[in-house]
Amino acid sequence: LSDNRWIMVDKVGVHPDNREKAGLVPVDVHDLLRRITANGWSFKEVDALACEIPPTEEGAKWRAFNAQLAASSDGLLAAVNPDDLEVVTGRGSHTTASVRCYKFGTKGFHEELCADGHISRAKIVEQQPSMALPLDKGINYVVIRWQLVHACPRLMEVLSRTGNASHGVARKQTTIQGLKRVHMLAAARQRANAHVDWAAIARMASIGMDPEYVETAS
Repeated sequence: LSDNRWIMVDKVGVHPDNREKAGLVPVDVHDLLRRITANGWSFKEVDALACEIPPTEEGAKWRAFNAQLAASSDGLLAAVNPDDLEVVTGRGSHTTASVRCYKFGTKGFHEELCADGHISRAKIVEQQPSMALPLDKGINYVVIRWQLVHACPRLMEVLSRTGNASHGVARKQTTIQGLKRVHMLAAARQRANAHVDWAAIARMASIGMDPEYVETAS
């Protein structure tokens, strides 16, 4: 029902149910990229799980979701060509997105990673030569067959939730970082002309934080 595959990040999107249906949180992608760059790339630290995109109407919706997610990120996520995507992630999503950022050169807000306001691949690789590894080799994903996720529509939602619950536990952030995270989540919904459910935004902003943080986010 699954196998391990090395896949270039160009071909990898995010499952729509990841991060409580936010897909990706751009500020988290950039914070993660800064942390990985500081420590250096390590394949053994990457826990990446994905599923094939079904050749169905549902699969077409997943491709469109990824294109819209990038388009509504104000340039903080790499643009997506829906036809290039082969799989979508339920774990390792922000890691994949962070590699896409410096592979394709998105906007950025961490000066040590940027040149002229954009993520600089050369600057990152100069700081940490190991950061060239996922660009050249891709990332190793456990890939679930599309037939299984088609038969079990909530499977990726469950696997994403259980996997992400163990990542970045009790993450510490400043008040300004918390505000920025809430703002980006809400702004992405607004740019997509979608209803902003503030309770849902608070829950998304609390992933990886202490359990009581949802009150602060609210």
